[in-house]
Amino acid sequence: MRVSRYALGIALPMLMWQAVGFAQTLRMSYSETKKTIERVKDQSEKFKDNFDDDVHRTGLDSKSRQDMKRVVNRFEKASENLKKHYSKDNAAVPSVQDVLAQGALIDSFISRHVVSPRVQNEWLLLRQDLDLLANSYDLPPNQPAALARTEPPAAVVIAPVQPQPGAERMGDLIRDIQTDATAFQTNVRAALAGSSVDDVEANSSINQYIGDFMVSCDRLNTSYSSGYSSVDSVNEVVSRAERIDEYMKDHPLSLSVQESWIRLRNDLVRLAAIYNLMPGWLSR
Repeated sequence: MRVSRYALGIALPMLMWQAVGFAQTLRMSYSETKKTIERVKDQSEKFKDNFDDDVHRTGLDSKSRQDMKRVVNRFEKASENLKKHYSKDNAAVPSVQDVLAQGALIDSFISRHVVSPRVQNEWLLLRQDLDLLANSYDLPPNQPAALARTEPPAAVVIAPVQPQPGAERMGDLIRDIQTDATAFQTNVRAALAGSSVDDVEANSSINQYIGDFMVSCDRLNTSYSSGYSSVDSVNEVVSRAERIDEYMKDHPLSLSVQESWIRLRNDLVRLAAIYNLMPGWLSR
């Protein structure tokens, strides 16, 4: 399996692209690339807001802070521009280059300065999708020597060797996870809609947890089907599922919800086993 590393340091001249069909240009399908671009756009907004709140803790002088804020603003605008221009008839290569070039500056900054775990984690999620874009467009690897922090969340321990599950086995499991996740989401919505308990905050929390989990599942499917290293995506899926598991223990819902969560949880146990992950919450 190819282990991908995305080209963050590509602010300078890159490949000259001609107007060719997507079969010649992209390694991911149109729909997979579109979803990846949409995630980058959505996450860039959240990252900008949290980065603006966090950057003053880095110990930088005022001018340097303002310079980095402008870089992050350009990154968000470049992501918005890419989403706007990408279509079946337009690979939007210059827009991809702009997004990755601004990302290079952010990545270099985060690798050299102390930022909050929140900002670190959000940037790692963005990097996964930037990685997919760079590989899909076959951009040359030219990343900073000192990369951003790549430690997994403390709840998960990753084995030092990347496993290589069979494509059919892993593909079937990912489809099972997506199918069971959709069924679980449907059952939760039905249970909350019919509940007599007026707990808006709790309802909002589980809907957010499931939404984040579904995005992670989609990213895992895109990463694996595109032939890239998917251990980070697996790590994210398992980590986000923990919040759902905690909610389920504190909020007993209908029998159909419980049964669908058990099926989905069993899928996650299988996924963790394939990748030699040992999250404590899945062992309980």
